[in-house]
Amino acid sequence: MRWTIQKLPPYIDIERKIQTDGAASAAATRLTTVVKAHILRAAGARHRTAARLGATPTGHLTVGADNTRMEKEGGRAVVTVPIPGITRAFGDLHIRPNEKKCLTIPINAAAYGVRAPDLQDDGWHLFTLPARQGPGAGILFGRKDGMPSAVALYLLRNSADIPQDRGLMPSDEEMGEALAVGVKWAIEKDRFAS
Repeated sequence: MRWTIQKLPPYIDIERKIQTDGAASAAATRLTTVVKAHILRAAGARHRTAARLGATPTGHLTVGADNTRMEKEGGRAVVTVPIPGITRAFGDLHIRPNEKKCLTIPINAAAYGVRAPDLQDDGWHLFTLPARQGPGAGILFGRKDGMPSAVALYLLRNSADIPQDRGLMPSDEEMGEALAVGVKWAIEKDRFAS
C-alpha cells in the first residue's frame, strides 16, 4: 500500500514560505512514524489462526511495519507499507491464486506461514486423495519420513474472502492529524531557522 502526499491548496501558499518540498516530506515522515507504531501495536493482537493451530506467529505485520518507509519523489513524498493484504484495513479482501490452480490455506501448525513447495524442500511428501467428494476432498496432505501417518496440511481453495479489519491501520482522523503535525513541524522548523 502506498500513500502519495501532494501539495494541495491552501498548503501550496504556506509551503512557498518554507523549503520547496519540506511540507510533503515532513507530513510523510510523521505519517510513517504513526503508521509504524500503530501496526506494531495491532500486530500483537492478531494471532488467532496461529493460536488455533498451535503455531508460531509469522511476524509478517511486524516485519512490514519495520519496513514501512517514506521516499521523496520530486516535490512530493510517498509512504509505502509493504505488507501483503494490508488493504483489508480499508475493505474486504478477495484472494485468487496468481499462477497456481489453488490457494493453500494452512490447517496444521506445520503448514502455518510456510508455502507448500518449502515443505517439500524440507522433506515432506505432499499429496491429495483422488476422491472428488467425501472425506479428504480439497485437502493437501503430507507425510514426512519417520511419521506414523499423514496429516492434513492445507485446504485447497479456488479463492478466499478475508473480512475487513480496519484496526490494522490508524483511523482516517489519526492519519490526518499526523499529516497536519508534520506540516506544522516543517513550518516551525523554517520559522525558527530564519
